[in-house]
Amino acid sequence: MSSLDAIPPGRGDSRGVAPATTVALLVVITVVLSIVTITGVFVISDDVEESPPQTVVGVESHSDGMLRITHEGGDPLQTEDLSVVGPDTERDQFGDRTLTAGESIDVAIEESGTASVVWESGDTSTTLEEFQAPGMGNWMELRTKLENDEDITLQQDYTLNTPGYDEVFESVGHQINGDYEGTLDGNGHEIRDIKIDAPSSTKAGFIGILQQNGVVKNLDVTNFTVTGARDVGFIGANWGGTVHSVSVEGATVNSTGHGDYSKAGILVGDNDGTIQDSSVSGTVEGENQSVGGLVGEHTGTIIDSSSDGNVKGEDKSVGGLVGKSYGKIIDSSADVSVTGTDWDVGGLVGNSFGNITHSYATGDVTGGEYYTGGLVGSHYGNITESYATGDVDGEKRVGGLAGHNRISWYENPVTITDSYATGDVSASGNRVGGLVGLNKDQIETSFAVGEVTGASHVGGLVGDTSDIGTVTDSYWDTGTTGQSSSDGGTGLTTTDMTGSGALNNMFGSNSVWGTTGDYPVLQALD
Repeated sequence: MSSLDAIPPGRGDSRGVAPATTVALLVVITVVLSIVTITGVFVISDDVEESPPQTVVGVESHSDGMLRITHEGGDPLQTEDLSVVGPDTERDQFGDRTLTAGESIDVAIEESGTASVVWESGDTSTTLEEFQAPGMGNWMELRTKLENDEDITLQQDYTLNTPGYDEVFESVGHQINGDYEGTLDGNGHEIRDIKIDAPSSTKAGFIGILQQNGVVKNLDVTNFTVTGARDVGFIGANWGGTVHSVSVEGATVNSTGHGDYSKAGILVGDNDGTIQDSSVSGTVEGENQSVGGLVGEHTGTIIDSSSDGNVKGEDKSVGGLVGKSYGKIIDSSADVSVTGTDWDVGGLVGNSFGNITHSYATGDVTGGEYYTGGLVGSHYGNITESYATGDVDGEKRVGGLAGHNRISWYENPVTITDSYATGDVSASGNRVGGLVGLNKDQIETSFAVGEVTGASHVGGLVGDTSDIGTVTDSYWDTGTTGQSSSDGGTGLTTTDMTGSGALNNMFGSNSVWGTTGDYPVLQALD
């Protein structure tokens, strides 16, 4: 018997089964452990939250109501994890990319109010930045605020494409509101491509009347067109309000006239308030009186303001800056081609009853029958430290600076002091001068150098004083004017009036004037 046969059956069975059982148990245990392990992984994944990024973001508004969200430092952000929530809507519109320091994404929010930049991944979310959304804005909302005299700070540009344009301008017709006495702060934003067509309406403008407490400031206006009857401009009438740092560029203003007046200007039709640090460019045309580049008729104060373009009037009082002025004009200018078909046409002011200080005009002027000047057509106030350089053409009472220096209606002297004209002066009629055509009051420390031609009463400095005007310490260049005589003043050669010795030959020691290689200049305007 072999050794194998000697083994007891039970023991032999035990030894034969044990290895198989062990293997089976091991397999079972391995499977169970695998299931537990896999299950455990999912449980851990469900229980562990991803840490929010440590990131700084900034939010700023820019044109057309858009907001710019900028990564300003910290962990990179996946844009698919970002959203903007509020005021009423959640927006996920950033695509899928990595945002790192210095990079930006834009979002548009139509409604104004509190909003947040939110990061969210899985069940974890955090607010990265909370801010006030300005909203897209619309014309209807803006009109309502203006009608309610609310203070307004624009957060966007307003254009033809801004919602509500048709509803506002088709329903209102000639202006966005009747009158306004709040503060409209443009905040550096722009209103552009606006057209108002109301040929039979008065107070025709974006704002009909700016009331005494009203303010319009820090606003740019481009491609503005308005047609109205009287008091026509971006602001139809300013009744004591303030216009500060407003620019109107590429404008077209037309007045059909009403009650013998147009009162048309690019910025304001009829101004009885303050205009400061403002400028306009474009074209103005009016059928009746008081047509100007900046303002049609003026009884307030204009400071540090200017106009550029073309002005044409079919009646009296047409000027490059102001048509008719009863107020103050200080540190202002006009580079405007001015054409008038009747009386009182000037490069800066057509008809001035007020004072003009530190101001000038550089455009050419073409006048009608009477009173045409490079700076002022007719003048009843004081002109101080001012000049004109444009060529002047008219019929009668024509001057390089003023057509007519009149006697004041207010029993105060009418003076032209420390001023000059350099443009050529021509007239088909009489009373023509390099500085003033007809002088009935005072001219002091002034000069003229442009060529002067006319039919009669033609002078290098003054055409005619009517035996009542006075001229003191004032001069004309006998060579360049082509005139050897003047009804007042002293004729000098070009050599005497130019270079370093000019002041000794003319005004003596005078801090108002400075010398160059050419004619003297005004220190305040040089």
